[in-house]
Amino acid sequence: MKFGSFAGKVVAAGAAALMVFGQDVSAHGDEASVAEAIQDQLVGKQIIFGDLHNHTGYSPDGSGTPKMAYESAKMNGLDFIAITEHSEGLNLIANEEEGVNTPLPYRTEWEDIQYQAEQISDESFTAIRGFEWSDPYQGHFNVWFSKHYTDVFRSPGTPSMKPFWNWFQTDTSLRGGSDGIGGFNHPGREPGKLDDLAYVPEVDDRVVSIEVFNRDDIYESTYVEALDNGWHVGAIGVSDHHGDNWGDPTFARTGIIADENSHAAVRAALEKHHVYATQDSNYQMVFTGDGQMMGAELTTDQPVQLNVVGNDPDAGESIVKAELVTNGGQVVDTYEPTTAGQSFEWSTTTPATTEDAWYFVRLTQADGEMIYSSPIWVKK
Repeated sequence: MKFGSFAGKVVAAGAAALMVFGQDVSAHGDEASVAEAIQDQLVGKQIIFGDLHNHTGYSPDGSGTPKMAYESAKMNGLDFIAITEHSEGLNLIANEEEGVNTPLPYRTEWEDIQYQAEQISDESFTAIRGFEWSDPYQGHFNVWFSKHYTDVFRSPGTPSMKPFWNWFQTDTSLRGGSDGIGGFNHPGREPGKLDDLAYVPEVDDRVVSIEVFNRDDIYESTYVEALDNGWHVGAIGVSDHHGDNWGDPTFARTGIIADENSHAAVRAALEKHHVYATQDSNYQMVFTGDGQMMGAELTTDQPVQLNVVGNDPDAGESIVKAELVTNGGQVVDTYEPTTAGQSFEWSTTTPATTEDAWYFVRLTQADGEMIYSSPIWVKK
Protein backbone atom coordinates (compact mmCIF):
# COMPACT_ATOMS: atom_id res chain seq x y z
CA MET A 1 0.00 0.00 0.00
CA LYS A 2 3.01 2.32 0.12
CA PHE A 3 3.60 5.15 -2.29
CA GLY A 4 7.20 5.18 -3.53
CA SER A 5 9.67 7.81 -2.43
CA PHE A 6 11.14 10.43 -4.75
CA ALA A 7 14.77 11.31 -5.42
CA GLY A 8 16.08 13.66 -8.13
CA LYS A 9 13.52 13.34 -10.89
CA VAL A 10 9.99 12.02 -10.45
CA VAL A 11 10.13 8.25 -10.11
CA ALA A 12 8.04 5.76 -8.21
CA ALA A 13 8.50 2.34 -6.65
CA GLY A 14 6.29 -0.63 -7.30
CA ALA A 15 2.90 -0.76 -8.97
CA ALA A 16 1.48 2.10 -6.90
CA ALA A 17 3.22 4.85 -8.88
CA LEU A 18 2.18 8.49 -8.72
CA MET A 19 1.88 9.85 -12.26
CA VAL A 20 3.12 13.41 -11.89
CA PHE A 21 2.93 13.93 -15.64
CA GLY A 22 -0.58 12.60 -15.96
CA GLN A 23 -3.22 12.09 -18.55
CA ASP A 24 -5.31 15.06 -17.54
CA VAL A 25 -3.76 18.45 -16.83
CA SER A 26 -5.80 21.54 -16.08
CA ALA A 27 -5.37 24.65 -18.18
CA HIS A 28 -5.09 26.42 -14.83
CA GLY A 29 -1.61 25.04 -14.22
CA ASP A 30 1.71 24.08 -15.76
CA GLU A 31 3.01 20.49 -15.64
CA ALA A 32 6.59 21.47 -14.89
CA SER A 33 5.71 23.76 -11.97
CA VAL A 34 3.40 21.15 -10.46
CA ALA A 35 6.02 18.43 -10.81
CA GLU A 36 8.70 20.66 -9.33
CA ALA A 37 6.53 21.46 -6.30
CA ILE A 38 5.81 17.78 -5.71
CA GLN A 39 9.46 16.81 -6.07
CA ASP A 40 10.49 19.49 -3.59
CA GLN A 41 8.12 18.08 -0.99
CA LEU A 42 8.38 14.33 -1.51
CA VAL A 43 12.10 13.67 -1.72
CA GLY A 44 12.63 10.76 0.67
CA LYS A 45 8.96 10.56 1.63
CA GLN A 46 6.20 8.03 0.99
CA ILE A 47 2.44 7.76 1.33
CA ILE A 48 1.24 5.10 3.74
CA PHE A 49 -2.34 4.10 4.48
CA GLY A 50 -4.01 3.19 7.75
CA ASP A 51 -6.83 3.54 10.23
CA LEU A 52 -6.54 5.54 13.45
CA HIS A 53 -9.81 4.49 15.14
CA ASN A 54 -10.56 0.83 15.94
CA HIS A 55 -12.01 -1.26 18.78
CA THR A 56 -11.76 -4.84 20.01
CA GLY A 57 -13.36 -6.84 22.81
CA TYR A 58 -11.48 -4.66 25.27
CA SER A 59 -14.32 -2.21 24.60
CA PRO A 60 -17.78 -3.34 25.76
CA ASP A 61 -19.20 -3.00 22.25
CA GLY A 62 -16.33 -4.62 20.34
CA SER A 63 -15.05 -8.11 19.60
CA GLY A 64 -11.77 -9.99 19.46
CA THR A 65 -8.44 -8.87 20.89
CA PRO A 66 -5.80 -6.28 20.01
CA LYS A 67 -3.52 -9.08 18.79
CA MET A 68 -6.21 -10.23 16.38
CA ALA A 69 -6.86 -6.65 15.24
CA TYR A 70 -3.22 -5.88 14.53
CA GLU A 71 -2.78 -9.15 12.62
CA SER A 72 -5.96 -8.60 10.60
CA ALA A 73 -4.97 -5.05 9.66
CA LYS A 74 -1.54 -6.18 8.54
CA MET A 75 -3.00 -9.06 6.52
CA ASN A 76 -5.46 -6.65 4.85
CA GLY A 77 -2.62 -4.44 3.67
CA LEU A 78 -2.72 -1.52 6.08
CA ASP A 79 0.62 0.15 6.79
CA PHE A 80 -0.49 1.36 10.24
CA ILE A 81 -3.41 0.97 12.62
CA ALA A 82 -4.38 2.39 16.01
CA ILE A 83 -6.42 0.46 18.57
CA THR A 84 -8.41 3.09 20.47
CA GLU A 85 -10.54 1.32 23.05
CA HIS A 86 -13.19 3.09 25.09
CA SER A 87 -11.11 3.94 28.13
CA GLU A 88 -13.55 2.84 30.83
CA GLY A 89 -12.31 -0.52 32.11
CA LEU A 90 -8.81 -0.54 30.63
CA ASN A 91 -7.50 -1.30 34.11
CA LEU A 92 -9.04 -4.80 33.90
CA ILE A 93 -6.72 -7.78 33.62
CA ALA A 94 -6.10 -9.08 30.12
CA ASN A 95 -6.14 -12.84 30.63
CA GLU A 96 -6.27 -16.06 28.65
CA GLU A 97 -10.02 -16.34 29.14
CA GLU A 98 -10.30 -13.29 26.91
CA GLY A 99 -8.28 -15.04 24.25
CA VAL A 100 -4.97 -13.33 24.95
CA ASN A 101 -1.94 -15.47 25.70
CA THR A 102 -0.61 -13.19 28.40
CA PRO A 103 2.34 -14.59 30.36
CA LEU A 104 2.68 -13.93 34.05
CA PRO A 105 2.61 -11.42 35.53
CA TYR A 106 -0.72 -10.56 33.97
CA ARG A 107 -1.03 -7.21 32.24
CA THR A 108 -3.92 -4.79 32.28
CA GLU A 109 -5.79 -4.31 29.03
CA TRP A 110 -4.07 -0.93 28.61
CA GLU A 111 -0.67 -2.56 29.05
CA ASP A 112 -1.54 -5.48 26.80
CA ILE A 113 -2.53 -3.25 23.87
CA GLN A 114 0.95 -1.72 23.99
CA TYR A 115 2.61 -5.13 24.41
CA GLN A 116 0.84 -6.53 21.35
CA ALA A 117 1.66 -3.40 19.36
CA GLU A 118 5.35 -3.79 20.14
CA GLN A 119 5.32 -7.47 19.15
CA ILE A 120 3.96 -6.89 15.64
CA SER A 121 5.41 -3.51 14.66
CA ASP A 122 8.27 -3.59 12.17
CA GLU A 123 9.65 -1.45 9.35
CA SER A 124 6.61 -2.24 7.17
CA PHE A 125 3.84 -2.04 9.78
CA THR A 126 3.18 0.38 12.65
CA ALA A 127 0.80 -0.72 15.41
CA ILE A 128 -0.30 2.12 17.66
CA ARG A 129 -1.96 2.20 21.08
CA GLY A 130 -4.52 4.89 21.80
CA PHE A 131 -7.80 5.34 23.62
CA GLU A 132 -11.17 6.94 23.05
CA TRP A 133 -12.43 9.33 25.70
CA SER A 134 -16.23 9.09 25.53
CA ASP A 135 -18.83 11.38 27.05
CA PRO A 136 -22.53 10.79 26.28
CA TYR A 137 -23.20 14.52 25.99
CA GLN A 138 -20.00 16.05 24.62
CA GLY A 139 -18.93 13.28 22.28
CA HIS A 140 -15.71 11.37 21.73
CA PHE A 141 -12.02 12.21 21.37
CA ASN A 142 -9.09 9.94 20.49
CA VAL A 143 -5.67 10.21 22.09
CA TRP A 144 -2.60 8.47 20.63
CA PHE A 145 0.96 7.93 21.90
CA SER A 146 0.22 8.78 25.55
CA LYS A 147 1.69 6.84 28.47
CA HIS A 148 -1.51 7.24 30.50
CA TYR A 149 -5.22 7.42 29.76
CA THR A 150 -8.27 8.98 31.32
CA ASP A 151 -12.01 8.41 31.13
CA VAL A 152 -15.28 10.19 31.67
CA PHE A 153 -15.30 9.32 35.37
CA ARG A 154 -11.98 11.04 36.07
CA SER A 155 -12.31 13.73 33.38
CA PRO A 156 -16.04 14.31 32.88
CA GLY A 157 -17.27 16.23 29.88
CA THR A 158 -20.64 17.33 31.21
CA PRO A 159 -21.23 20.22 31.25
CA SER A 160 -17.79 21.29 29.99
CA MET A 161 -14.73 19.90 28.21
CA LYS A 162 -12.48 21.72 30.68
CA PRO A 163 -11.68 18.65 32.86
CA PHE A 164 -10.53 16.72 29.81
CA TRP A 165 -8.43 19.59 28.46
CA ASN A 166 -6.88 19.94 31.93
CA TRP A 167 -5.88 16.25 31.86
CA PHE A 168 -4.56 16.61 28.30
CA GLN A 169 -2.21 19.37 29.51
CA THR A 170 -1.15 17.67 32.77
CA ASP A 171 2.39 16.29 32.97
CA THR A 172 2.87 12.54 32.68
CA SER A 173 4.53 12.50 36.12
CA LEU A 174 1.07 13.34 37.45
CA ARG A 175 -0.56 10.72 35.19
CA GLY A 176 -1.63 13.35 32.69
CA GLY A 177 -1.70 13.27 28.92
CA SER A 178 0.76 16.02 27.98
CA ASP A 179 2.80 13.53 25.95
CA GLY A 180 -0.06 12.54 23.64
CA ILE A 181 -1.70 13.93 20.52
CA GLY A 182 -5.38 13.63 19.69
CA GLY A 183 -8.29 14.31 17.41
CA PHE A 184 -12.04 14.91 17.25
CA ASN A 185 -14.13 11.79 16.62
CA HIS A 186 -17.40 11.83 14.60
CA PRO A 187 -17.89 15.44 15.78
CA GLY A 188 -21.49 16.57 15.97
CA ARG A 189 -22.98 13.14 16.57
CA GLU A 190 -23.56 13.97 20.25
CA PRO A 191 -25.41 17.16 21.25
CA GLY A 192 -22.56 18.92 23.07
CA LYS A 193 -20.30 18.63 20.01
CA LEU A 194 -17.19 18.87 22.22
CA ASP A 195 -18.17 22.30 23.56
CA ASP A 196 -19.32 23.19 20.05
CA LEU A 197 -15.72 22.77 18.93
CA ALA A 198 -14.74 25.84 20.94
CA TYR A 199 -11.12 26.75 20.26
CA VAL A 200 -8.60 26.05 23.02
CA PRO A 201 -5.30 27.64 21.98
CA GLU A 202 -3.31 25.91 24.71
CA VAL A 203 -3.80 22.51 23.05
CA ASP A 204 -4.09 23.51 19.39
CA ASP A 205 -0.66 22.13 18.51
CA ARG A 206 -1.56 18.67 19.86
CA VAL A 207 -5.15 18.43 18.60
CA VAL A 208 -4.04 17.29 15.18
CA SER A 209 -7.05 15.83 13.39
CA ILE A 210 -10.77 15.64 12.81
CA GLU A 211 -12.66 12.69 11.36
CA VAL A 212 -14.15 13.70 8.02
CA PHE A 213 -15.11 10.07 7.33
CA ASN A 214 -16.29 7.78 10.13
CA ARG A 215 -17.85 4.54 8.88
CA ASP A 216 -20.29 5.69 6.17
CA ASP A 217 -20.79 9.17 7.65
CA ILE A 218 -19.23 12.39 6.33
CA TYR A 219 -18.50 15.19 8.79
CA GLU A 220 -17.59 17.96 6.37
CA SER A 221 -19.69 20.61 8.10
CA THR A 222 -17.91 20.11 11.42
CA TYR A 223 -14.53 20.01 9.65
CA VAL A 224 -15.38 23.47 8.31
CA GLU A 225 -16.67 24.62 11.71
CA ALA A 226 -13.51 23.50 13.51
CA LEU A 227 -11.32 25.36 11.01
CA ASP A 228 -13.50 28.48 11.22
CA ASN A 229 -13.20 28.34 15.02
CA GLY A 230 -9.41 28.46 14.77
CA TRP A 231 -8.36 24.82 15.14
CA HIS A 232 -5.41 23.63 13.09
CA VAL A 233 -6.55 20.10 12.33
CA GLY A 234 -5.93 17.67 9.49
CA ALA A 235 -8.53 15.54 7.73
CA ILE A 236 -8.61 11.81 8.47
CA GLY A 237 -10.84 8.91 7.49
CA VAL A 238 -11.50 6.02 9.88
CA SER A 239 -13.59 2.87 10.18
CA ASP A 240 -14.40 3.15 13.92
CA HIS A 241 -14.44 -0.63 13.60
CA HIS A 242 -16.20 -2.81 16.17
CA GLY A 243 -16.26 -6.03 14.14
CA ASP A 244 -13.67 -8.66 13.33
CA ASN A 245 -12.26 -7.64 9.93
CA TRP A 246 -9.90 -4.80 10.79
CA GLY A 247 -8.37 -3.12 7.74
CA ASP A 248 -11.08 -4.17 5.30
CA PRO A 249 -10.38 -2.21 2.08
CA THR A 250 -14.00 -1.06 1.87
CA PHE A 251 -13.48 1.11 4.98
CA ALA A 252 -12.43 4.77 4.86
CA ARG A 253 -8.74 5.34 5.49
CA THR A 254 -6.14 7.97 6.22
CA GLY A 255 -3.29 8.66 3.85
CA ILE A 256 -0.13 9.92 5.56
CA ILE A 257 2.86 11.48 3.82
CA ALA A 258 5.75 10.40 6.02
CA ASP A 259 9.52 10.01 6.03
CA GLU A 260 9.14 6.30 6.82
CA ASN A 261 6.69 3.86 8.34
CA SER A 262 7.38 4.16 12.07
CA HIS A 263 5.73 5.44 15.23
CA ALA A 264 7.84 8.61 15.21
CA ALA A 265 7.20 9.32 11.52
CA VAL A 266 3.44 8.73 11.78
CA ARG A 267 3.23 11.05 14.77
CA ALA A 268 5.34 13.74 13.08
CA ALA A 269 3.18 13.64 9.94
CA LEU A 270 0.00 13.97 11.99
CA GLU A 271 1.44 16.92 13.87
CA LYS A 272 2.34 18.60 10.57
CA HIS A 273 -1.09 17.71 9.07
CA HIS A 274 0.54 15.88 6.19
CA VAL A 275 -2.55 13.70 6.01
CA TYR A 276 -5.74 13.27 4.02
CA ALA A 277 -9.03 11.40 4.33
CA THR A 278 -10.00 8.97 1.60
CA GLN A 279 -12.91 6.65 0.92
CA ASP A 280 -10.80 5.00 -1.79
CA SER A 281 -8.46 2.50 -0.13
CA ASN A 282 -5.34 3.40 -2.11
CA TYR A 283 -5.83 6.86 -3.62
CA GLN A 284 -2.55 8.82 -3.66
CA MET A 285 -2.82 12.60 -3.36
CA VAL A 286 -0.55 15.56 -2.61
CA PHE A 287 -1.79 19.12 -2.07
CA THR A 288 0.68 22.03 -1.87
CA GLY A 289 0.61 25.81 -1.58
CA ASP A 290 3.59 27.77 -2.94
CA GLY A 291 5.49 24.48 -2.83
CA GLN A 292 4.64 23.78 0.82
CA MET A 293 2.85 20.60 1.84
CA MET A 294 -0.74 20.65 3.08
CA GLY A 295 -0.68 21.62 6.72
CA ALA A 296 1.54 24.60 5.95
CA GLU A 297 0.86 28.00 7.51
CA LEU A 298 1.84 30.69 5.03
CA THR A 299 2.12 34.43 5.59
CA THR A 300 1.77 36.48 2.40
CA ASP A 301 -0.23 39.31 0.87
CA GLN A 302 0.04 37.69 -2.57
CA PRO A 303 -2.14 34.96 -4.13
CA VAL A 304 -0.90 31.48 -3.25
CA GLN A 305 -0.26 28.93 -6.00
CA LEU A 306 -2.14 25.73 -5.11
CA ASN A 307 -1.34 22.41 -6.75
CA VAL A 308 -3.07 19.04 -6.49
CA VAL A 309 -1.60 15.85 -7.89
CA GLY A 310 -3.24 12.46 -7.53
CA ASN A 311 -3.31 8.95 -8.85
CA ASP A 312 -5.40 5.83 -8.38
CA PRO A 313 -3.46 2.60 -9.08
CA ASP A 314 -6.74 0.89 -9.97
CA ALA A 315 -7.68 1.12 -13.63
CA GLY A 316 -10.99 2.76 -14.42
CA GLU A 317 -11.15 5.01 -11.36
CA SER A 318 -10.83 8.71 -12.10
CA ILE A 319 -11.54 12.13 -10.61
CA VAL A 320 -14.61 13.85 -12.05
CA LYS A 321 -14.60 16.96 -9.86
CA ALA A 322 -12.11 18.91 -7.76
CA GLU A 323 -13.26 21.75 -5.51
CA LEU A 324 -11.32 24.33 -3.54
CA VAL A 325 -13.07 25.04 -0.24
CA THR A 326 -12.35 27.95 2.10
CA ASN A 327 -13.73 29.82 5.12
CA GLY A 328 -17.35 29.04 5.89
CA GLY A 329 -17.35 26.09 3.51
CA GLN A 330 -17.43 28.36 0.47
CA VAL A 331 -16.35 26.72 -2.80
CA VAL A 332 -14.13 29.28 -4.55
CA ASP A 333 -12.94 27.23 -7.53
CA THR A 334 -14.04 24.03 -9.28
CA TYR A 335 -12.37 21.90 -11.92
CA GLU A 336 -14.06 19.08 -13.84
CA PRO A 337 -11.65 17.05 -16.01
CA THR A 338 -12.75 16.59 -19.58
CA THR A 339 -11.10 13.19 -19.98
CA ALA A 340 -11.00 10.18 -17.67
CA GLY A 341 -7.67 9.00 -16.35
CA GLN A 342 -6.10 7.35 -13.34
CA SER A 343 -3.80 10.32 -12.83
CA PHE A 344 -4.99 13.82 -12.02
CA GLU A 345 -3.44 17.29 -11.78
CA TRP A 346 -4.86 20.71 -11.05
CA SER A 347 -3.23 24.06 -10.44
CA THR A 348 -5.08 27.16 -9.24
CA THR A 349 -4.52 30.21 -7.05
CA THR A 350 -6.19 31.55 -3.94
CA PRO A 351 -8.70 34.35 -4.55
CA ALA A 352 -7.90 37.95 -3.70
CA THR A 353 -8.78 38.63 -0.06
CA THR A 354 -7.57 40.73 2.84
CA GLU A 355 -8.69 38.16 5.40
CA ASP A 356 -6.84 35.21 6.89
CA ALA A 357 -8.10 32.04 5.24
CA TRP A 358 -7.75 28.28 5.12
CA TYR A 359 -8.13 26.11 2.02
CA PHE A 360 -8.69 22.42 1.48
CA VAL A 361 -9.39 20.35 -1.62
CA ARG A 362 -12.37 18.02 -2.03
CA LEU A 363 -12.07 15.42 -4.77
CA THR A 364 -14.90 13.28 -6.13
CA GLN A 365 -14.33 10.10 -8.12
CA ALA A 366 -16.54 8.71 -10.87
CA ASP A 367 -17.75 5.99 -8.47
CA GLY A 368 -18.81 8.61 -5.91
CA GLU A 369 -15.97 8.03 -3.46
CA MET A 370 -14.39 11.18 -2.07
CA ILE A 371 -11.02 12.42 -0.86
CA TYR A 372 -10.44 15.42 1.44
CA SER A 373 -7.07 17.08 1.88
CA SER A 374 -5.86 18.72 5.04
CA PRO A 375 -5.86 22.52 4.86
CA ILE A 376 -3.30 25.11 3.94
CA TRP A 377 -3.59 28.23 6.09
CA VAL A 378 -2.85 31.67 4.64
CA LYS A 379 -2.29 34.59 6.96
CA LYS A 380 -2.35 38.12 5.58
